[in-house]
Amino acid sequence: SSTVGGAANLVLGTGTAREVHLATNGTSRFKITSSGVKQVLNGNLNIYQTYIDFSGDQSSTPQTAVALYRPADGTFAISTQNTERLRVDSSGRVLIGRTSTQNENIAGIGYANIVQIEGNAIGEGLSVANSAAAARINITRDLASNSITNGMDLGFISFGSESPTSVERARIQCNAEFTNANERGGRLQFYTSSDGAFTPTERLRIDSDGRIAQGGRTPTSHGSPNLLIWGSDPTVHLTSTGSTANTSYTGIKFAVAGGSTGDYSKAGIFVQRQDSYNDLDMIFAFRSSNDATGVAISDEKIRINSDGYLGIGHHSPNTRLYVREGGVSISNGNAILNSTQKGIRLVNSNNDDTS
Repeated sequence: SSTVGGAANLVLGTGTAREVHLATNGTSRFKITSSGVKQVLNGNLNIYQTYIDFSGDQSSTPQTAVALYRPADGTFAISTQNTERLRVDSSGRVLIGRTSTQNENIAGIGYANIVQIEGNAIGEGLSVANSAAAARINITRDLASNSITNGMDLGFISFGSESPTSVERARIQCNAEFTNANERGGRLQFYTSSDGAFTPTERLRIDSDGRIAQGGRTPTSHGSPNLLIWGSDPTVHLTSTGSTANTSYTGIKFAVAGGSTGDYSKAGIFVQRQDSYNDLDMIFAFRSSNDATGVAISDEKIRINSDGYLGIGHHSPNTRLYVREGGVSISNGNAILNSTQKGIRLVNSNNDDTS
């Protein structure tokens, strides 16, 4: 075979060394073997049929505007504009925007995620789009049929902070929930960490039938209500942003109309502002019309004002019990008046006298 020599030459191998070499300054730089393997020599870039082997010196920074390089042993990186954009480390983790792996602290245990993305400007993050249909993010526990158990954790979305190890503050998780033999069905649970804690506690769940429970409760263990509020002195707060006297209100409506479409509510409880925010009347309304017109505050039947006076058929009671029209019937009982100053006021629509 010819020998490598001179400033630059092409060497063709003969005999058993059927190779092609390109050389400069007496040193082979590129070789094609008899089996077709292409090798960059002394620069240690080997191009094989199915892969490219970077086995040269390590480089902590990219050397060109666009480069594939080896920043550490067993680590592969891609750069653009002389800045590293992505690396795969020796453990197979994909890092975007960071050069070393960080642990995510879940329940006090550190987990190194397989894909880690870090931005350094407002709005930087992960975007998922689909020009043909709705975009999706799929979180799946890869298990075969007959391997899923009721209550099994299927997927988490975890929120945290602190560097270099993120401490979990809250999470949303999906658990299997089923009775069917096909093992299908699931629920969502929402967790938050209390002040000073790093172990989130369940605060809200939506079960497989859409029932909502708060306080770590299971709806089916408490009569299967659609909404279960649980805790020490639990409270539901309804607020109207209106401030118009004798008009602004907040309320709850009730309907028992099967699956009918429309506002078939025929009973409601409303609280209406009177002279000020601290002067509220509670109104019980009923509407008996056979239509899809829902109950309104104007369908008032009973009112309790801020002084505790109860009016039946009257919107402005001035005694503890004010009944207008219809009368009062007492069966098998007594009406007891304990004060000469206050009593029971019965009013006839045609005669406003008291008795």
